[in-house]
Amino acid sequence: MPWDPVEKLKRYNRVLDNLTKNFKDKDLDQLGLRVFVYETKPALVNAEMGVFLKNDELYPEDLANLHFLNKIFRHPLVNTPDPEKADIFFSPFYLHAYEYLDIELQKNAETLAHLKTGKPHFLYGCHDSYLRFSLKRANPFCLLSSESREVMSRRDRIDYGKFVFDRLGFIDEKFHLITFESTIDLHPNDLGSLPLPGIEVVKPWALPRDFLYSFIGTLWRDRLPNGHIRGKTSWPQWAKLMERNDKDAFVSTLHDAQIRFGPSVDNNYLLNRSTFTLCPAGLGRWSYRLSEAIAQGSIPVILSDYYVKPFSDQLNWDSFSLTLPETSLSFVDRKSIFKNFN
Repeated sequence: MPWDPVEKLKRYNRVLDNLTKNFKDKDLDQLGLRVFVYETKPALVNAEMGVFLKNDELYPEDLANLHFLNKIFRHPLVNTPDPEKADIFFSPFYLHAYEYLDIELQKNAETLAHLKTGKPHFLYGCHDSYLRFSLKRANPFCLLSSESREVMSRRDRIDYGKFVFDRLGFIDEKFHLITFESTIDLHPNDLGSLPLPGIEVVKPWALPRDFLYSFIGTLWRDRLPNGHIRGKTSWPQWAKLMERNDKDAFVSTLHDAQIRFGPSVDNNYLLNRSTFTLCPAGLGRWSYRLSEAIAQGSIPVILSDYYVKPFSDQLNWDSFSLTLPETSLSFVDRKSIFKNFN
């Protein structure tokens, strides 16, 4: 369903407000970095916001995460206006928007005054496609892999890889990406990260968990290659899982959820009522569902081959999540969940 621009802007503001509410100043105390933030030209900011409101491929959560990150990097505890004192530099370009804008972002990026210092320059890359064009893809489901490019080229009648490269191919060794697409292809320069959940954070025990597991959302997309957990060939697996729906398990589309639970239901409706939440790969290997499930106190069941869980050196993911191979989708049930999670 196409976005209504007014409703899209409302959702963006709501997500940004929730991100701000969830943040505490003390979270920055141990960062130990000074960040210099470049100012984006007003014409670029206006162009980014304009294409965001018009294009259904650009999500409110993406832009809200960028603007929140920009806000954090401008916080007095980490920000410095003096480039000599900066450990890292951040340029808040909304990269995803430039797939749809007739603007040569490379020319603007090359004017970053302190790029020649050799200090790390970070960009926000929320793309489902991983924007390192020199890499060979071990992850066959990357939207810039040969398999995915072939599917989208047939559908859209363009070479998606060339289309993106023409606009964003300037991202080279001089830049570092903060990317949600944390996979085995991640470049050493880049930081695989979790998207910040733009919903309320609740204590796991705050609400009764009357559903053992759930998933509400898109089950398949025609732009994805065969073998992808949300590709056409995975539909029979989803159908088997839907057959197991009962009073304490629900897996289906938003349309079906609204029929069962009411017209005001959204994709996050059952998160705070479910002990487990299925978190299949989205267009990329990551999804907002993962961080949203954690925020709502639900145990995420990660179904995303080639995904590398961020910050694994600091987080014991096995203590609060369950990871299953995508091929196990049709076998997800009470026994498999309880057997694999202690």
